[in-house]
Amino acid sequence: MGADDVRFNILGRLEATVDGRPVRLGGPRTRAVLAMLVVGHGQVLSIDRLATAWGRHPPATVRNQVMIAVAALRRELRGMGAGPEIIRTEGSGYRLAGGLVDTHRAERYIDRGRQAAQAGRQ
Repeated sequence: MGADDVRFNILGRLEATVDGRPVRLGGPRTRAVLAMLVVGHGQVLSIDRLATAWGRHPPATVRNQVMIAVAALRRELRGMGAGPEIIRTEGSGYRLAGGLVDTHRAERYIDRGRQAAQAGRQ
């Protein structure tokens, strides 16, 4: 299964699909961690940054809870057939390393539209 078979949608409701099938994303904090990873697609996000999903006064165990949330996301994605390295551990953080993000597709279409509009004006 290729990276193009995993899709993340954040325009509207947060969704993840693998080969067109929806992935169970868990509770609100796990979903918030995924949303942060999707927005930062390709960038390493520290555990402390991801811990902001727990609000201003996170519990003392927040670092463990972030790791548990990431493990749950990996398990669900892997169970649907996504590669094991779609969410990578890098240093003391995580990086979403694969999949297509709807905002990236939208940006490409916007750029194509701008180019076509400019070509039509010349």
